[in-house]
Amino acid sequence: MNLSKGETWGYLINGSFNGIIGDMIKGIVDFGATPFQFKPERLDVVEYTVQAWLA
Repeated sequence: MNLSKGETWGYLINGSFNGIIGDMIKGIVDFGATPFQFKPERLDVVEYTVQAWLA
């Protein structure tokens, strides 16, 4: 597994996502592990999971 740090989570700009979400769409990365905010424009391209907290 190769880990990489994205510059941004991913925002829809001019019809395309940048950042980690853009990298996932393009197939550059297989998944992202970060606290993505639920945003309407991301619902069609991101599969959200529930939060997991460990104490």
